[in-house]
Amino acid sequence: MLRKTRDGALAGLLIGIALIGIFYLLRALRIAAFVPLVIANTLIKLTPGDIATATIEALGKWGMRSLIIMSVVGFVVAYMVLGMLLLRGLRGRARGAWLLAGALSALLPIGAIWLMLQLVPANRAIAEGSSGLIALALTFELAGLALGALLHGLSRRQPSAEPVAAANLGRRQFLLSSAGAALGLAAGSSAIAYFLPEREVTGAGAALPTSVPPTATTPPTATASPTAGPTATPGGPTATPAPPTATPLPAFEPALGTRPEITEQSSLYLISSTTTPPEVDVKTWRLKVHGAVDSPFELSYDELLAMPRHDQTSTLECISNEVGNLLIGNCNWNGVQLRDILKKAGVQDGVVDVVFRAAEGYSDSITLERAMDPNTIIAYGVDGQALQVPHGFPARVRIPNLYGEKNVKWLTEIELVREDYQGYWQQRGWTDDATIYTTSVYDTGNPRLGDTQLERKDGVVALGGIAFAGDRGIRRVEVKIDDGEWREARLKETSNDLSWRLWRYEWSDATPGKHTLTVRAVDGEGQPQVAEVQDTHPNGATGYHQ
Repeated sequence: MLRKTRDGALAGLLIGIALIGIFYLLRALRIAAFVPLVIANTLIKLTPGDIATATIEALGKWGMRSLIIMSVVGFVVAYMVLGMLLLRGLRGRARGAWLLAGALSALLPIGAIWLMLQLVPANRAIAEGSSGLIALALTFELAGLALGALLHGLSRRQPSAEPVAAANLGRRQFLLSSAGAALGLAAGSSAIAYFLPEREVTGAGAALPTSVPPTATTPPTATASPTAGPTATPGGPTATPAPPTATPLPAFEPALGTRPEITEQSSLYLISSTTTPPEVDVKTWRLKVHGAVDSPFELSYDELLAMPRHDQTSTLECISNEVGNLLIGNCNWNGVQLRDILKKAGVQDGVVDVVFRAAEGYSDSITLERAMDPNTIIAYGVDGQALQVPHGFPARVRIPNLYGEKNVKWLTEIELVREDYQGYWQQRGWTDDATIYTTSVYDTGNPRLGDTQLERKDGVVALGGIAFAGDRGIRRVEVKIDDGEWREARLKETSNDLSWRLWRYEWSDATPGKHTLTVRAVDGEGQPQVAEVQDTHPNGATGYHQ
């Protein structure tokens, strides 16, 4: 009984591993989906919101990776269980029965894949069309036949069928040849897939046309950069800042270790509700505008690019960004003001929310008031280059004052509705408001940036980092050394209130040893940063970076 169970599990293991390699190759050839990703997307969709949230908070970016690994392992284990059941149920039967059982065993995974494609729109986005489904069906059918043949061969080589020594020798040779064939198929398929050229999506990351003149950039901030120096602020973070001195300040030089003021698109953080981004055909892509409007219409990619272009430098932050973490970036976005699109459609009375839907099934909404804000844009580029696929090509929503959950990528639909719409993450317990909290961060000495040591230069230890408050701007940043007084840092001038601001403080009385450094900020409306420590769920993280 033990040998029978072991042989069945081994046969299923070999077939499962071979299938993983074949699916990897089919994905690389753009023929069919990588089935474990379909499984992972289904698990994401069906996981209750509280469990999904707990996983995100516990594992962070490793949550998605862990899910993919679990899906791969689970797929192989399922074939091991199938092998054990078949070997125990059909032991000693004729070859025809084994082959029939193997062929029928292909129907179960084919049916499961079909069901997952119906349940989860994200799966349909990676299924590569009807030809992909046919390829998956044929692959599963061949795998079923191979499993049946392998189990039949093992059943005929049990010790009871002939002298034990001869049976063991024949069984060992059969297993070695079978394992060599299965592992060779898996390794060969994976190697071919690995060395194939990377998949390219037409238009993604390409230079944008320059024929359409951009509109004026976002309004400049009226906040003046404060003077440098270790001046205490007795009144706390809400005290009125001192007027700038008449003495010209030297040019602002970021402290060593401070991140670049502008984030390149390739360096922007990546968070998604699916395991793989949808690859949209820009030739057939249409942005559908409908719902409570007078004149529904669709925009092609070229028509979107032909509209008046709006360039905006603004900061994008993920709601899962812990205080001091790196899920934040400041980019030069290119796009179209959303209000221009809505005016073209004609907004009807009673509209409450504007709903955005994405190619992979994700959705979210904002209020009509926020949608009509001139700073809310439909972005199609960064730094004059089209969006890259992971960042939302062909178009995405860009709302500077709201966390990234509202900034829908791979946009396909804009719908105006007369009720409060709850999107993907709201259905899982996250905030619908999503207004960004004020935050300030040490970059120098931040272990997440790979730097934990501070150095003295010309008698000064330069501290620095970023501060951000959505569209409210930053008025002041203060630092505290150990249990000392709050000291005002110098801010770099900025062209608008939508971007983070770099700050620098020259610590002239630094002493060698270990110190506790704390930073806080005041937004452009005079509101201090929230001191109370709050986790990312459900409204975003708060607290001082220390």
